Amino acid sequence: MGRTMNEKMSTASGDGEGAGRKTRGRESKLSLPAGKPLSPMMEAALGQVRQDFDITPGRCIKIDGRRTSIRLQDPLWDALKDISKREGRGIDSLCTEVARMRPKGLTVSGAVRLFITRYFREAAGSVKTE
Repeated sequence: MGRTMNEKMSTASGDGEGAGRKTRGRESKLSLPAGKPLSPMMEAALGQVRQDFDITPGRCIKIDGRRTSIRLQDPLWDALKDISKREGRGIDSLCTEVARMRPKGLTVSGAVRLFITRYFREAAGSVKTE
């Protein structure tokens, strides 16, 4: 069953209370440990999350030479362009590699989102390898 325009999904940080419940038009509040200020990185990231980013209409890319469309939020498209520049590869080439490596059942859009997240986590040195 789909959500109406006035319903938003909220998740509370920490104990998981309220995770996934619908909040009809209400903004969820962050639960922060008492006396612990937000880091500049957290403030910047949360400022972006609070903005209403709509999923943009599908954009056409080529995967293995075949045209297809994927849907990503604008900040993710920007991140994909940044990766493309850093790696000296085209967006189609990056998406083809991601599509080839994705597990069965995961959409190309979902795989690209995971790729972008993992790429920048690696760049930040925040991924623990097992």
